[in-house]
Formats: sequence, structure tokens, C-alpha cells
Amino acid sequence: MTLAFSLYSLIFFSILIWAYYDSKFKNNTLSAGFLSSFFKFYPVLIFTIIIGFRYNVGGDFPTYVNYYNEQYDISDPSKVPYEFGFFLIISTLQSLGLDYQSIFIVVAAVQIILLLKIIQLSNESRFLVLFFYFTTLSFLESLNVMRQGVAVLAVVLAVYYFKNKNYLNFILNSVIAMCFHNSSLFAIPIIILISNLNFIKYRIFIILLIFIFNVFSIEIFKFLISIITELGVFGKYSGYLEVSSDLFIKSKNNSISIGLIISTFTDIYIITSYQRVKKNSNYRGLSCYFINAFIVGTLMYPLAAASGFITLQRIMMYFYGVKYLVISDILMKGMNNGNWIERKGFMLFIILTFYLVWFIAAVSIGAAGSSPFKFNSSYF
Repeated sequence: MTLAFSLYSLIFFSILIWAYYDSKFKNNTLSAGFLSSFFKFYPVLIFTIIIGFRYNVGGDFPTYVNYYNEQYDISDPSKVPYEFGFFLIISTLQSLGLDYQSIFIVVAAVQIILLLKIIQLSNESRFLVLFFYFTTLSFLESLNVMRQGVAVLAVVLAVYYFKNKNYLNFILNSVIAMCFHNSSLFAIPIIILISNLNFIKYRIFIILLIFIFNVFSIEIFKFLISIITELGVFGKYSGYLEVSSDLFIKSKNNSISIGLIISTFTDIYIITSYQRVKKNSNYRGLSCYFINAFIVGTLMYPLAAASGFITLQRIMMYFYGVKYLVISDILMKGMNNGNWIERKGFMLFIILTFYLVWFIAAVSIGAAGSSPFKFNSSYF
């Protein structure tokens, strides 16, 4: 556990330093040259070495080892149990005579490059985006569901570029997303479509539904299944959304976790604050593209977790997985244009503290297979 904390902290602070100097280079306050090139490259190297050379870290690690070691015929891709793009990556690495560790190295490199690009696009909220990417457990979950962890980042970039009419980069990131997870094929158009709607207008009704779905998620799901009996596949698969059960701080004498309650109120705070803070701010951050996706994720997350239906859970990861972007923007805008409590940083301090404790608790119990951490002894 100590090694896991040390390495994850090293990754976090290396990206944090990069984010600081990247903003300086962007504003031309530091000269270009070797120093600029070094700061652009070193977090990629650190992340790729630590995450790429891990051994048996992440719940799906053995599955990916088996994927790599299996031989599939390219003439019959229907028999391949993962995406064709991912199959081509594995086939290329195998043809180079590399062992299974190479797939983890390549995926880690792609993941950090996409993450750094998102941080760059986040502008003034970049430090909070980094913090919440780790502490809302998007990072830890990516160790477990490796392919979709990359796909979620690529989907964010694809949506951003589409909304900004940069169609070449939209296509590029869409292809990257689909190479790593087929579910992104559905997530991208849905997020783009709902981004044009005004869900915030109905925020009171949405907040009421959030309370109902969080308290009665299992009962609601059972009721739906009793009506739609042909969906008998529900519940036959183990779920991806572990966060609702074992990644929150639990009270001794209450089955409802304290963390779940605080996280729900954080979601409600984001929704209630968005319109007011946005109205008083000229800054258009990433939250304006993903607030509706976040609302859908917040509503559907409890039902997806209760269902055990893996397809629904995969889709929901794209929606609830953008929380780190939305919460970062709202807190940053609130510091500049919010009410007195927000401007004084009280909400920022409370939410930062909660999610930091949450992250520490998650690593402590080895959530998503994140701890203990081991390197592949063949290389180290």
C-alpha cells in the first residue's frame, strides 16, 4: 500500500508540475527550447514507466495478459473478444516479438497523452481537473477497465473538437476511442446530442429524482425488470460500477455510507450552482459541453450499479466519468464569480478534503485492484 501511495503521488505531482509550466510556456513567460521540451515529455515518461510496467495491478490485469497471449486469426475478427483496433495493436506488438507487458506500456502512453491534452484544454481549471481525475477515482478505475479508461478520455476530446468544429481531430479521437472500446460508438453521438439541451432548466425535478434513485435504486430496478421481463439478461454479469459499494467511507452502524451521501450532495451542489455561476462568468470551460452528460450520469448511475447489467454500466462510465471536468469548472468559476461562500473558498476546501480522503481510503482498500502495487520483476 505504501508503494502504491508513493507511486500514485509521484504521478500526480509530476503532472501537476507539468501543468504549471505548460501554462507558463503557453503564456510565453518562459523561453522555449530544451526546458520546454523536457517539461512536455517527462510526465509521459513517468506515467508510462509506472503504469506500463505494473504487474497484476488492476482487476482485469490477468484478462489482458490472456488477451495478449491468445492467437487469433485476422481473417475472422468476429471471434476476437475485443475491439478490432485493439486487436491490431496487439498483433503489431506480437509481430515485433514483444511480450504481454508491451500492451500495458502502449495503453499507458496513449492514456497519459490524452489526459495531458484534456488538462491543456481546461485552461484555468487545469489543476482542479488533475486533482479530481485522481480523487473521483477515474484514474483508479482506468487501472481496472484499461481499454475503456482510454476510451473515456478520447470521447471527451472527440466531443470537444466536434463542438468547436475541428472535425479532423474529432475523427481522430473518435477512431482512438472506438479502437479501445466499442461502447464509445454510442457514447459520442449521445453526448453531442444532449449537449444542445437545457437540462439545468429542470434542476429541481432532477434533484428530486437523484434522491429517489439513490435511495430506491434496487427497488426501482426490480420494478422495471418485473415489467420488462424479456430483459432477463440483467443481473447475469458482474458489475463495473464498484464505487457505490466499497469505495465510500462507511459508518459502523449504518448500511448507508457517509461517502455516498456526501458525494450525492456534491453532485446536487454542482447542478444547482451551474446556471448561477455560468451566468456570472465569461469563461467557457469544458463543463458547458458535458454538464448534461454529467446530469444523465448522476441520475442513471445508481440504477446502473444496481442492475449489474454490464452494457448499461459501460455506457454510464462515459457520463458519470466526466464528473471531474464539470466539478472543476464549477468550483473554479465559483471562486471568481460565485456567492460569498464560494468566493471565500469554503466549498472548494470542503469538497477537496472529502475527495482526497475518498482517494486515500480507496487506495488503502485496494479499490479497482490499485493496491498493493508491484512491478514486473522481469524488468525491475
